[in-house]
Amino acid sequence: MSEAKPQATAEAKHAGRGHRLKWLLLLVVFVFALGGAVGGFYWWRTGAADRDAASAHAAALTTTAEAGVIAFEPFTVNLADHDAQRFLRVSLRLLVDDAARAKEVEEDDVQMLRLRSAILELLSQQTAEPLTTPDGKTALKQAISDRAAAILEHTKVTDVLFSEFVVQF
Repeated sequence: MSEAKPQATAEAKHAGRGHRLKWLLLLVVFVFALGGAVGGFYWWRTGAADRDAASAHAAALTTTAEAGVIAFEPFTVNLADHDAQRFLRVSLRLLVDDAARAKEVEEDDVQMLRLRSAILELLSQQTAEPLTTPDGKTALKQAISDRAAAILEHTKVTDVLFSEFVVQF
């Protein structure tokens, strides 16, 4: 009988160890499943963001492909500063929503002269100080865009691009 007791306790120990091993194995499987679910969700969300970015990029390329550019000779103007003689030299391009319309405008001398005259008048009204700040340049771009849009009926001016911008103090 004494031999039966140690054997029974050994079996009970072994059964207890097996029970703990099952729970440990179940916990490991659960952690891996949870990690896989979190990883899959992250991958899915990142993929969705990439798809959104790709579609926005494609839309921008389509818009750029359809856009037209109206180029001007450089402008050199006296600025409206009262305390000193200051000059502005700027080269700019107008980006419009229709490439065919941009080509049509560039070939029409009257419209090009009207645009150039309106931009010259606007530039010569500026003072040097605001033109040296980013906000001043942004405001000037908006003013040029508004003036050009008034002359270019039925054509949307989408951007004003500066390729040269020098203020002489």
